[in-house]
Amino acid sequence: MEAILFAVRTKYSDVTHISTEELASWLGSQNSTVSSGSASEISEMVPESQGIARSPEPNELKHQDNIILLDVREEDEYKVSHLEKARRIRDDLNAEEVEELLKEILKPFNEKEPEEELKIVCYCSLGYRSSDLARKLKTQVDNVKPTTPVQVFNLEGSIFKWANEGRKLVDNYGNDTTYVHPYNMVFGMTLKKCLHKYK
Repeated sequence: MEAILFAVRTKYSDVTHISTEELASWLGSQNSTVSSGSASEISEMVPESQGIARSPEPNELKHQDNIILLDVREEDEYKVSHLEKARRIRDDLNAEEVEELLKEILKPFNEKEPEEELKIVCYCSLGYRSSDLARKLKTQVDNVKPTTPVQVFNLEGSIFKWANEGRKLVDNYGNDTTYVHPYNMVFGMTLKKCLHKYK
């Protein structure tokens, strides 16, 4: 896995990468609650065909939420497992779709005085797809210059590293699970074999 992580860091050196340990500490902090990225509002403005997958019971965004989790994988992968409250986003969004996504993420925060930094964390299987989206979002943030301070991150090692470390995952129905879709035979070699599940 280290070779792949190095390749991702090298290819996406302009992206801010954070460790699974750092994200876990944010999610475990009493002051940092996780947001679904305003699922109900985003789903209205950006249809599923444009990259947002609706979960069976979308979580409402609370104003104190300052961490947005974006799962940049295919629907089959997301259904097996994902980080709790993460929203699935296509990995091939064009510039207009990225702009629309950022607007909808920022909408609840633009309606109040900025209190703390908004953290958008992208992840996929190992980090290639999520780094690409993180780069696009960061470019959009730089162009828009929102009043709310925003940082965009790629989760280093993404869901494979998260799962290998035994961290919390949920399935498509919100139930705890340890399984992860291995993506393909090659990348799947970096995920513990006992965690593999395709459906």
